Amino acid sequence: MVALTIITANSFAQVQSDIQSATLIHGDQTNVYYGMNAFGVAYDNAVDNDIIVLSPGTFSSEVHVKKSLTIYGSGHATDADSKNASTEVYGTLSIECREQSDDDENLTYEYPTVTLEGLNVSVRISNNAHEAVIRNLKVRKCKGTFFEMGASSENCLISQCVYSRMDTSYSGCRAQQFNIENSWLSGVRGNNSISNNIHFDHCIIYNFEPSQNQSNAIAYYTNCILYASYPTYSTGSNNIKVASYSSTEFVDAEGNWQGLSNADIWADTNEDGNYSDTKTFALKFPQNYIGTDGTEVGINGGNAPFDRISPIPRILAADVDLRTAEDGKLNVSFKVEAQTKE
Repeated sequence: MVALTIITANSFAQVQSDIQSATLIHGDQTNVYYGMNAFGVAYDNAVDNDIIVLSPGTFSSEVHVKKSLTIYGSGHATDADSKNASTEVYGTLSIECREQSDDDENLTYEYPTVTLEGLNVSVRISNNAHEAVIRNLKVRKCKGTFFEMGASSENCLISQCVYSRMDTSYSGCRAQQFNIENSWLSGVRGNNSISNNIHFDHCIIYNFEPSQNQSNAIAYYTNCILYASYPTYSTGSNNIKVASYSSTEFVDAEGNWQGLSNADIWADTNEDGNYSDTKTFALKFPQNYIGTDGTEVGINGGNAPFDRISPIPRILAADVDLRTAEDGKLNVSFKVEAQTKE
């Protein structure tokens, strides 16, 4: 399904180009930077609460984020139907603690509030050196080699993401309302503190970090498909546990399916649970595997079914009136295509 709309030059839009671009939006002001280093330049010029929109393409910047920003890309994978290319950032996007006060006697530290969407990039929350807590982090429709949480967290969300290693195990980290939904994850590694409150919902977990004791991934699991033994002392309901792993059961478990084969689970006879950008992970009998929320288990159920398509609009045409208005600004109208999943 494609929705067409008209927006003004000061509205949120992304110009697709053969040259990488980073659009910095500050209120009703917009600046565009070009080239592989455009992301870093846009970041250097940004202030708290700005928006950075990255075009498709590859950016070389390894950005250390200490500002509260929203950063959008075009998606973490090229979409075959729309031919929308991905946005890839080399290196690591590191979110780091910053000084809150210049008063040396009462110096405090805080993490910025960051939203990431539609990026192919690894993410690291820097080490919790000052006992600061990262709050309200949102990471949607992103893909990377790893996601590392090096700080205590509150009210954070990872949604519709793909990470080959998910690590929340750093010493001293405590998680409260840390929700991970509709994501494909491998190498899951967690903190064994009883104060942790990490919830995996409608995820596919391909394995837990093999070098770690299973108790280091203690969490609450609902509506997931797990290619791994359950972490000791974890709780969970309505999960599919793939055959050939230990029969360890969740504490206070309800409604879980034990020992199913790939042939029992997947519509695709060749499906093995591993990730690729072309897989749909459709269930063979979705009506047989209903989760705690009344939808099918796995990444295609829940409130945020897995979707690789970025919501960022693409410009199809522009109409520029070269006559300036009284305030000296040009009147520009864009015709854009907003991609939505049917």
